[in-house]
Amino acid sequence: MAVLLERLGIPQVDVLGFSGGGIVALRLALARPEMARSLVLECTHYSADMPPPARDWFRRLVEDPESLPPATVQSLITCHGEDYWRELLRVFAESCLRIFFRGGDLYDGRLSEVTCPTLILHGSRDPFITDAHALALAEQIPHAQLHIFSEGRHGLFDRSGQAIAAECRRLVEAFWQSLGAGGPSPS
Repeated sequence: MAVLLERLGIPQVDVLGFSGGGIVALRLALARPEMARSLVLECTHYSADMPPPARDWFRRLVEDPESLPPATVQSLITCHGEDYWRELLRVFAESCLRIFFRGGDLYDGRLSEVTCPTLILHGSRDPFITDAHALALAEQIPHAQLHIFSEGRHGLFDRSGQAIAAECRRLVEAFWQSLGAGGPSPS
């Protein structure tokens, strides 16, 4: 990410990272703190120990990709092609099984080194990330703001209903405005 930003001539960014994208955002903030002006972490993983039902879900993706909802399968076919979507899903699921079920800290114990303002958005009904993980992120990142949505799922902007999505947009806009960052308008 840092190399891409450098090649594009972008010296500093406000980052909104969802799930694994939140991991990327945090890794950028740790590796190149001067590049991360602010972080918004939506449903972001804290450590590599997901709840057991998530392991079953990833295994199912490997063993039976057609078990996904038909609309999801069609979307994967549209985006990646009939000949490739199953392979892409298998590689993704196997990678997640290796990364997220090994235990341990995804950030090498360095979250206290994050220097930019950080907003954390979490849903209590997220099958992949527990409330304890969201609380741990907030406790370890200096001055992080945490908002937990009791009815939120993994995907607050698109899978948790219009009211939660609207509140998340409001929180993100207020967060960026309070920093004078004027970050991108979330959609």
